[in-house]
Amino acid sequence: MILLAALPLAAQDNIPLPQGEPPPLPNHEPEPLKPLPGPGLPRVQMAPTAPPFPGKTTPAPRVKMNPGNGAGESSVQGGQFRVYGKVKEQRDVLLEEAEATRRMLTAALGMDPVFTFPVVIQIREASAIRPGQPAVWPAISQTDDGFRMEINLVPKNNAVDGPLLRQELVRCLLAEMLLRPHAARDLSGRDTPPPDWLLHGTLELLDYQALGRPSEAFSTVFRLGRVLSIDDIFAADPRFMDSVSGMIYRSSCCGLLLMLTEQKSGGQGLKELFKILALMPGEDAAAIARACPDLNLSGNSLGKWWSLQLATMAQPGMDELLSPQETEEQLTRALMMELPPEPSVAAKPKKGLAKLFGKKKKQTPETEKQTVAVTQTCPLEEYSRVLPRKDRAAILDRVNLALTQMALRAHPLYRPLIGQYQSLIKALSEGKKEKEAGAALASLGGLRHKLQRDLQKAEDYLDWYEATQTDGISSAFDGYFRTAEELTRPAAPRHDPLSRYLNLMESEYQPEE
Repeated sequence: MILLAALPLAAQDNIPLPQGEPPPLPNHEPEPLKPLPGPGLPRVQMAPTAPPFPGKTTPAPRVKMNPGNGAGESSVQGGQFRVYGKVKEQRDVLLEEAEATRRMLTAALGMDPVFTFPVVIQIREASAIRPGQPAVWPAISQTDDGFRMEINLVPKNNAVDGPLLRQELVRCLLAEMLLRPHAARDLSGRDTPPPDWLLHGTLELLDYQALGRPSEAFSTVFRLGRVLSIDDIFAADPRFMDSVSGMIYRSSCCGLLLMLTEQKSGGQGLKELFKILALMPGEDAAAIARACPDLNLSGNSLGKWWSLQLATMAQPGMDELLSPQETEEQLTRALMMELPPEPSVAAKPKKGLAKLFGKKKKQTPETEKQTVAVTQTCPLEEYSRVLPRKDRAAILDRVNLALTQMALRAHPLYRPLIGQYQSLIKALSEGKKEKEAGAALASLGGLRHKLQRDLQKAEDYLDWYEATQTDGISSAFDGYFRTAEELTRPAAPRHDPLSRYLNLMESEYQPEE
């Protein structure tokens, strides 16, 4: 998630956004707006109506603002983005966000930072939005000399929805990468790339890498038992998914994309895929098989690679820190001691006549139950139970090992506490600090309780601040509201034979009014 991209006004306060259309691009009239077929992912048919752009491949330098630009345009010297609008501060904020998204995208996919076609960002007025149209929408078309990528947006309350803006930026950047090798081809009339799985997989990949390869989403997919197959990923339409299905879809697309980027060829297969994907719409599996032959050595090898990839992603990495609550739960489990049954003392062997004529005692069921080996568990606070045992060093070493393993991912505030526990356990294992251990454990328990209380207060304050002090809408609960609205809608009628029979029986036995 990226925060809302705030668009500041001019130096004066409370000055409304200027009305009217933004200035036209140099040497041509602005392209008319294209209505979208509906909410969700737009599908803009490519038609040769937009003006041409230079087709020379240009490396993208580091972001450096050029103060010599005119009042209606902001861009980077030799950069890919051109932002048009009447307020310079708005243009600069959008340009910075666009360049940052481009850098993250090329780094995540391992692509070279070059481009052929620029991306135009137009800041529009509120009258430009059609009913049911989002505040940010793309327009991708074919020109006489190549392709034109344009993003239109309408600020609301001097802000733009951050996730929606990033989605359309990524869409245009991916479209430029896919269409770049085919400037001389006539692709008008086809659906505009990128395909849905590539777009949503890339968006999830950016979040995935920014948060340190989180495995929670992928492990949730495994627990739900709804891992999508390769064919399901290519055939799915994310526009009609609820929040849970959308999460599963995005996670699956991200796993597929990571599988392509983490091959031994070092991402070369993904670059080859980008060269041919625009020429094979609807044949994504065939395009992957052609670009990555190692993944398609047999009929089901692609599916096997896909299953292994998701299983790997579901395992948490060492760079994924536990939350305070998770750290406390794992710390409690790690401080539990396992007490195996002590080895019984062997009876002395009988000698002489006693060995021959001595009576053997018959074991009763009660004595048999007592001889069954049972491993007991107890918290570290009951350390006195292990002090007289001969295997106390082995018991305490197991606790120390569990603490060492959890310390790698523990919350940073808990690490000093874990170190003190380990020092005390080491001393007890060596027969030291047996009298002081009780007071030391009580003190550590008090510190844990105080730490939990302080962290809960901090979390409560942040929740209060977010609920009462923020100026804009975070859109964090949009998915929940969409799901709640979908649950209130009546289910679509079913026309299978069983449903028709049940409807007929219901109407037959319905009481007359």
